[in-house]
Amino acid sequence: QLVEFKADPSVIATLELNFRRDERVIRFLTFRQDKYAAEYAAKRRNLKSSKETVKENNMAGHMYNGRETELLIPASSLEVLKIAVIYGADAVYIGGEAFGLRAKAKNFSKEDMAEGIAFAHEHGVKVYVTVNILAHNDDLPGVREYLQELKELKPDALIIADPGIFTYAREICPEIECHISTQANNTNYETYRFWYRLGAKRVVTARELSLKEIREIRANIPDDMEIETFIHGAMCISYS
Repeated sequence: QLVEFKADPSVIATLELNFRRDERVIRFLTFRQDKYAAEYAAKRRNLKSSKETVKENNMAGHMYNGRETELLIPASSLEVLKIAVIYGADAVYIGGEAFGLRAKAKNFSKEDMAEGIAFAHEHGVKVYVTVNILAHNDDLPGVREYLQELKELKPDALIIADPGIFTYAREICPEIECHISTQANNTNYETYRFWYRLGAKRVVTARELSLKEIREIRANIPDDMEIETFIHGAMCISYS
């Protein structure tokens, strides 16, 4: 059962003070205070209360033009993860203490990651872990060790940008989905097809793509390949 969490102004103020860098979560929580959001959250709780429903829906529940759409929220800490789960996120993405580009977030220790994944899974919510650095030679041994740890923790997907790290992930933990990060500059449908042939389940669009370009990608890739797109947030990469 989901725990009720009353988001009164003092709670929002506390969140803004402690998690100012995670503006997307704060905006999400503020929105959830209105009447429509309360009704929507109640419907989501009813959906998640049915284990059969959760099993049948890989990405629990939003429909748009007949295609299921997942609400994915960033979580900078274990507390933010739990709040996002309680307020109806379908999935959250998090970073560990190394090999991810969420450098300004508090990020997760191995112990916090294990607790967060367990909590999310108990509520029918998925967890994706960023391993999206562009690795140098010295990074590679540590990346292999980190992927072994993630294999034990069993997140639902890894978010990866570097082809070398992708190769390691497919070798070490092939049972975990690989999603290609926006950091990989995914701007055309041939790039999507390339990653699909290598085994990627999802590719995150480059931030600068227009809706027209995203529609063209959707029309030119396999139906079972997923597209993820940011709807809020700053540009986050510069070219060499």
